[in-house]
Amino acid sequence: MKYRHDLTTPNPTYKAIISAQRKSKLKKTFIIIILCTTFFTTLSCKNENSSINIPIEETAKNDIEINNENSNSQIHNYYSKGLEFSEKGAYKEALQYFLKSAELGHTESQFYLGAYYFGGLGVSEDCKEAIKWFTSAASKDHVKAQFFLGLCYYEGPDEYRNYNEAFKWFSRAAENNHAEAQNYLGACYELGRGSLQNYEKAFKWYTKSAEQGRGDAQYNLGLCYDQERGTIRDYSEAVKWYTKSAEQGYAKARLNLGVYYFEGRGVKQDLTKAVKLFEQSAEQGIANAQCYLGYCYANGISVSQNDQIAVQWYLKSSMQDYPPAQHNLGNCYYKGLGVKQDYNEAVKWYTKAAEHNFVEAQFNLGICYGQGQGVQLDYKEAFKWYFKAAQQGYTDAQYNLGNYYAKGNGVQQSDNEAVKWYTKAAEQGHAGAQYNLGIFYTEGYGVPQNYIEAAKWFEKAAQQGDIDAQEMLKKIASKNAYTEEF
Repeated sequence: MKYRHDLTTPNPTYKAIISAQRKSKLKKTFIIIILCTTFFTTLSCKNENSSINIPIEETAKNDIEINNENSNSQIHNYYSKGLEFSEKGAYKEALQYFLKSAELGHTESQFYLGAYYFGGLGVSEDCKEAIKWFTSAASKDHVKAQFFLGLCYYEGPDEYRNYNEAFKWFSRAAENNHAEAQNYLGACYELGRGSLQNYEKAFKWYTKSAEQGRGDAQYNLGLCYDQERGTIRDYSEAVKWYTKSAEQGYAKARLNLGVYYFEGRGVKQDLTKAVKLFEQSAEQGIANAQCYLGYCYANGISVSQNDQIAVQWYLKSSMQDYPPAQHNLGNCYYKGLGVKQDYNEAVKWYTKAAEHNFVEAQFNLGICYGQGQGVQLDYKEAFKWYFKAAQQGYTDAQYNLGNYYAKGNGVQQSDNEAVKWYTKAAEQGHAGAQYNLGIFYTEGYGVPQNYIEAAKWFEKAAQQGDIDAQEMLKKIASKNAYTEEF
């Protein structure tokens, strides 16, 4: 009596997967001094959707009113000269004048000097010097210096990274209503950096920052509602905040909002809006969005079906090492969709995704090794990848693994192990595994012979339209079922 053979067709292309595991959403921040035609100098923090604008004329005025530091004309002259050179883009000269006024205790100059060292303007980047000057200004309650000092400790080189200090200075700036510091403080609480992990406090600070219009904080707040972090899950609220962030051009918010419209989660399904958002996010370089967009083109979802364009987007995403896109690109090469069929390329991309533990790619790689497609036939290697996928609960892999144990392909033959894996797949509703399990109970392979148990599994497979299982049920039900040669 024969049992069913392996499944040998790669699984269909999957849409992108967004990991539920939170990672830090805050990119490396740099400081750039931008000269404006209005003779203002703007300090811009180039986090995605992030900017801090400091009009120099207004700041200098406040410096006089609050600190009364410019009563010394020499300090004022040094500071003014620094601004003048800064406006011309002569950063080396500007730095020299800021240094002179900073050494005389001028708070704003100390802040700018820290910014120059942090951003490498007119001087090599030097986190130690940046910390020195930011500390001088921050200790005198300069709010922006407090924030950037926290940033040095949060994102600086390893020898200066200190989450406890970062938390301390972000807290001070956040309490002084600095929006970006509030967002970073939320991240500290969420990730447990410099404090005990506390989702409720993270939610609190993300909210404060988001309400001030920070696009990154609005995105983070949307994630809190999405993933039930520090608040109840509320997809409608998630949509609200993702929308606010997306409207500011925040790429990840556009992606997540696109997913919501794609799935009809917290909002009425609108595939046209979803694709538009995927396009915007994909053009901004977000790998997940590129994979989603490829999927939409591959399947003609709210766009004209086009495998060539799908491949282009899968490739862009794959080059960023995104496993779902690598798997989908492998499928395109395996089936010749949008590209010339090439099993070698299919194996290449399946391998990249499989090594990232992407289960569908592990299964498909097992198929390639089991059939010698793009690689030399190797049952041991096929077994290896089927086993990895099966351990993750992938039903088709569990079924094929059962067949490998039953036939002794790439592993020592074992009916007991075959029954084990057939059972796992059968309990998940795999008709082929249910049929083979019926055969094993009928013949007593790896289990005591049991026609009642055999009939149970044949019945399950038959209910799914399996013709062979229906025939086996008829034989078992016949008068001589227990003595017939099956």
